[in-house]
Amino acid sequence: MVKILAFTDTHGKNSFLDLIAKKSKEAEIIVCCGDITLFEDNIDEILKRLDNLKKPVVIVHGNHESEESMLELCEGRKNLYFIHKAHTVIKNIGFFGFGGGGFSESFPSFNRIMGEMVKDVKRLRKEGNKIVFLSHAPPYNTSLDSIEHDLDNVGNKSIRTFIDRARPDFAFSGHIHENFGKKDLIKGSILVNPGPKGKIFEL
Repeated sequence: MVKILAFTDTHGKNSFLDLIAKKSKEAEIIVCCGDITLFEDNIDEILKRLDNLKKPVVIVHGNHESEESMLELCEGRKNLYFIHKAHTVIKNIGFFGFGGGGFSESFPSFNRIMGEMVKDVKRLRKEGNKIVFLSHAPPYNTSLDSIEHDLDNVGNKSIRTFIDRARPDFAFSGHIHENFGKKDLIKGSILVNPGPKGKIFEL
């Protein structure tokens, strides 16, 4: 079993980053679903802190970070794996990701590459790997995308479709702060919003 520390939406708060650093000592891999900053304030320093945890940190950007900034600042850092529209394999776990977005109903750019990503998921699973999916936006019509004062589900339909098709073992997401700590299940896939304090999962 591999211990994974998952977190999201720390928004630059040192108290949360300190907690993640403390909990990371018990984990083998760390995953982050974005919004590590407030509109990229101190983004380089925050990524440096994560890199210095000396564990693989698999990350996607949130709606407070741009794809371009994350790609540039993660490149060349030993322990950071930026997997927006991509995947990586660590300890027999295939990590797939699609970051960014807030309350977008769908991601046309994700829809265009989804078929190939699903093929990669199936290939890795046949090779004996487990599968973990990271997104910032939550999947549509789940307990992770409902807001108490809003009658409508506000999640993303592209994210939901990918989970329906790929059936990852875990699908971590964030964005909606009211749902920190909530879980759900889709066709055997465990959905979690791990929140900014982080939670450890075994896979």
